[in-house]
Amino acid sequence: MKTTIFTTTLLYLSFFPVNAQVVNTNTNVGVGQSVLSSNTTGSRNIAMGDLSLSRNTIGYNNNALGYQSLYSNLEGYCNVAIGSYSMYLNQTGIQNTAIGYKSLYSNMQGQSNVALGYQTMFSITNGIDNTAIGTKALMNGITGDRNTAVGRSALESSVDGYNNNAFGYHALYSLTSGSENTAIGYKSAENLTTGSQYCTLGAYNSLSPSSSYNIVIGYKATSYNDNNIVIGQRIALPQGVSNAMNIGGVLFGTGFYSRFQSGASTDPANGKIGINVVNPT
Repeated sequence: MKTTIFTTTLLYLSFFPVNAQVVNTNTNVGVGQSVLSSNTTGSRNIAMGDLSLSRNTIGYNNNALGYQSLYSNLEGYCNVAIGSYSMYLNQTGIQNTAIGYKSLYSNMQGQSNVALGYQTMFSITNGIDNTAIGTKALMNGITGDRNTAVGRSALESSVDGYNNNAFGYHALYSLTSGSENTAIGYKSAENLTTGSQYCTLGAYNSLSPSSSYNIVIGYKATSYNDNNIVIGQRIALPQGVSNAMNIGGVLFGTGFYSRFQSGASTDPANGKIGINVVNPT
């Protein structure tokens, strides 16, 4: 067993300058300058790369690989950071995984976040249960929880939204504080900023930036205002129209909701449907 540890240490050192430090105390292993230099009672940590886990005191079960990865960690535990500056500001965050240059860089107290890619979840500080895969995905999120972003710059602008799901290049790119939206497709709902409870499927869907409760399905399908349903390719509802429907440019509806309203009838009064009639009476 001792021979194996010695051989492995030599292998690690072959990738570092001759003056690199090797730490093997209290079940911690570190390779690089000033690694684990502040550690007191922290245990079962692995740090590889100059200044990785440099400020760790009592944190345990952390794995840091890369220059200044998990640099500021104090008490956080069960974190994995791979890449230069990954989880750089983490102090008490736990059970996070960051892979990529400056991924989860600003995380301080966040928990159970997964970031994979260049600067993914860069600005998040104390979000919980977020998943981001792709360059700059969820890059500007700060306090949002339970968001999922897959694709380059998906949900990049989100600050404090929650329960959002974005799949595709630039999906929900401009969303800042909207919540409970689902967008699937290339640039799907890219211009939505503060709307909530959207469901969009298809590339280049266009939406009013602050509208909510719409269901939009189809390539370049467009909806404005609230409570609309649009299904079809390159079709839309006029601006200023709410509580309406357009399916295939043939079936139209007015006077109903795309969502259940608390206290309202599930069979709305005055709801109308027309075939080839935009405003049925």
